Amino acid sequence: MFFYFFCRLTSHDRSSLGLGPTREFLAHCEAPRNLSARISGSRVFTHLATDRHLGEAVRVVLSLNDAGLVVDASFKGFPTKWVIGCLSWLTEWAKGKPLDEVERADTLPLAARFDVPELGLPGIEFAQRAVADGAREARRVMGGSTPDELIAWLVDQLNLCAEAFDAGSFSEQLDQKLSELTGLGYVLDGPRLLTQLVVRLNGLDPDETCSPEDALAACFYLDGGLRQRVGRELVQLFDVRGLLPRPPEGR
Repeated sequence: MFFYFFCRLTSHDRSSLGLGPTREFLAHCEAPRNLSARISGSRVFTHLATDRHLGEAVRVVLSLNDAGLVVDASFKGFPTKWVIGCLSWLTEWAKGKPLDEVERADTLPLAARFDVPELGLPGIEFAQRAVADGAREARRVMGGSTPDELIAWLVDQLNLCAEAFDAGSFSEQLDQKLSELTGLGYVLDGPRLLTQLVVRLNGLDPDETCSPEDALAACFYLDGGLRQRVGRELVQLFDVRGLLPRPPEGR
C-alpha cells in the first residue's frame, strides 16, 4: 500500500513535498521497459542474479554485436518495484553502449538521481550489480577464456546445491549456457564440467578428484543418500546431451 500511494503522487510536484522517488523512476515502475522482452541475435548472454537476503532473483539478458556494443537488453523475473524500476532504466540506458561502460553500471549514482529513500537502496544496488555482473560475464565468455576458466565460470553459474536441486531447472540452465557457448564457437569439455560439479556438490578436494572416472565413482558410490541421487541425475542429464560416455556397465 505504501508504494501504491507513492505511485499515485506522480501528478503532484514531488520535489516540493520533499518526497522520493522521482517521476522518472516511478514512470519506469508503472510501465517497465524491457521486462520479459524477447531478444534475438547470435551473441545473447543471460546472467542470473540472486540475493537470498533480499529475496531477489532476476535474469539480465544482453545482446551484443560483433563490435562489442550492447544492441538490446531485457530482464526477467518477479522482483520488487525498486528493482523493476532500476532495471527498466538500466536496460534502456545500456542499449548502444560498449560493454566496458555497461560493466560500470554499479558505479552510477542512481540512488541520488532517483531520490531513492533508504528502504529502496538495497534493491537499487542489487539491480545495478545485476547489470554490471551480466556485462562482466559476457566479456569473460567473449574474451577467449581458457578451458579451466570456462569450466569454473560454468560451475559458478549453475550454482549446484544438493538440497535445492531440481533436475528440470538445472536442465534449463545447462541448455541455455550450452547454447550461448556453442554460438560463440566453444566446444565444451563435458567430463571436465561434470567432474567439477561433483567436486562442488560433495565438497571434495579438487586436487584429489581430478578425473571424470573419479567423478563418476563419487556419483555412484559416495554416501548412498541425497548427493548420490543428485549425482546419478547429473550423469543422466549429461549423458542424454552427449556430453560424456555412458557409465560402464554394472555401475
